[in-house]
Amino acid sequence: MAQGLAVSDIVNINISLAPIAAPTRNFGAGCIVGGSDVIDIGERIRMYANMSGVAQDFSATDVEYLAAQKHFGQTPQPSLVYVGRWARAATKSTLRGGVLTSAESALSVFQAVTAGAFFIYIDGVPVTVDGVNWSTITNLNGAATLVQAELPGGSAFVWDGNVRRFRLQGPGTGAGRSLSYAKAPTAFGSFTFAAQPANNDSITINGSALTFVTGTAVGNQVKIGADLAATLAATQAFLNASVDAGFASSTYSVVGSVLYAVAKVAGAPGNAITIAKTGTNITASGATLTGGSGTDISGILKLTQAAASAPANGIDAESLTEGLEALVDVSGDWYAAVLAEEGVAIAELLAAADFIEAQQKKRRLGLTSGDTRIIDPTITDDLASQLSDARYKRTFLQYSTKSGQAVASFFGRASTVNFQGSNTTITLMFKQEPGVTPETITESQAATLKAKHCNVFVNYDNATAIIQHGVNSDGSFFDEWHGLDWLENDIQTAIYNVLYTFPKVPQTDEGMTTLQTVMEARLDQAVRNGLVAPGQWNAAGFGQLKTGDFLTKGYYVFAPPVAQQSQADREARKSVPFQIAVKLAGAVHSVDVLINVNR
Repeated sequence: MAQGLAVSDIVNINISLAPIAAPTRNFGAGCIVGGSDVIDIGERIRMYANMSGVAQDFSATDVEYLAAQKHFGQTPQPSLVYVGRWARAATKSTLRGGVLTSAESALSVFQAVTAGAFFIYIDGVPVTVDGVNWSTITNLNGAATLVQAELPGGSAFVWDGNVRRFRLQGPGTGAGRSLSYAKAPTAFGSFTFAAQPANNDSITINGSALTFVTGTAVGNQVKIGADLAATLAATQAFLNASVDAGFASSTYSVVGSVLYAVAKVAGAPGNAITIAKTGTNITASGATLTGGSGTDISGILKLTQAAASAPANGIDAESLTEGLEALVDVSGDWYAAVLAEEGVAIAELLAAADFIEAQQKKRRLGLTSGDTRIIDPTITDDLASQLSDARYKRTFLQYSTKSGQAVASFFGRASTVNFQGSNTTITLMFKQEPGVTPETITESQAATLKAKHCNVFVNYDNATAIIQHGVNSDGSFFDEWHGLDWLENDIQTAIYNVLYTFPKVPQTDEGMTTLQTVMEARLDQAVRNGLVAPGQWNAAGFGQLKTGDFLTKGYYVFAPPVAQQSQADREARKSVPFQIAVKLAGAVHSVDVLINVNR
């Protein structure tokens, strides 16, 4: 049946959906930095929404756990925290298997295996894990224990029930430690060289002989090098490039003085590949390659390339600055790094503060110190003094002899500020620190902490305890820079979203008014949340603003006419330069009262 003419011939409608606007940053996102061997270097950082999530991964004595307790102990409670790994000590290589579904982790799947096996490289050495009998296990921890029993000593293989995956760690620590993905059981063998091979010594693989010579090498020959390492490197390169049927049956690698041959075909066929040698300085591992038997369990464990996370090689111990740099690289979201580790050298902390200070994307560093030299006014080389002398405005320090993670509670309180709310900004002065025991100090010691711009949770003689004074290491107030970082990002994001979502903003006075309106809308929010307030402008003026003028809105935005813009800027498609004056609301930290009495 005919449908008739298309209505779109008369009324043609197309829908254009605007792009989703970019979000603002989360200025309550703290990153607890610790060295516990829970998060590997490949993963580096995890996000937690509550304390129960942290407790699933960390023990109650881990510094990350202690810091998270203080962070989440606030009222209101922060919405999240990150935990970042600092390789304070050399790390192990790690392979994290894929997450198992309920069906994949069913005990029956594992109990059906009585001769499980898989192949893997550990520190470059081929290893076959075989003879795994899971028929009598009662849980997946038991499955992991039986696999670990077949691994080289020092290795660790565990079932992580929280995230439902297996994790393998190699036996050693530091650079050069590595793991490959696992695969089906594959036969391999080796030739161990006690010293340089002699002229005409040989190794034979699957019927093909390779001869070592002192003269010019021809055919299936390798010239003996200046030392054993050179000879083995040349041998490995020759064998891997050879098209000879015998040599091409395997792939080759060298670790130290051992040449390994691994069958290219997984399973039992590799066990038939023969190997032999001539010469007293060479020892063959056997008559054939071995290890190609057993039921493949690499897929059941999800340790294969198709399922597992990328293996993380071990690294040498890194400085705190290197750790922070790595955390910046893997996550752009966190705002304040809170160090949970104790006993870090002052020089290392100063270097980390210098790194944070120089970040283009605004970040902060929170430190705790229980060094009693800080409260001594005659000492000037303590951490607080040196941070203060360097005028670090993006580092905040708390003195605490009771808790090495006290500053986590300090930032935890600050992280609860919702800058999109009404009257939500706070000063850190007078606030509580759940989980931190307050200090009892003298007036002189309190004055020393104030002079050194060091915060403290302190007892008062009216049975209260408060944070004092809520400052950065340069003496500026933490809450002001916290709010200004938000304001900068909020206005930046709002302007970006106009340019991103509008068809275009013309280079006209009308276009500049569009941008100015967006800026003023975000400045109005700064007034609503309590960061900005009406007041007298006491700085130099610009535009129509003069020193001494009263900012009735709490801010003033000035943009010159487009007609005054240079031709070069116009051709570069720049806007006119905007200038904004902002009057901070501030906060009252002390009160003087004079009482006059008459009788």
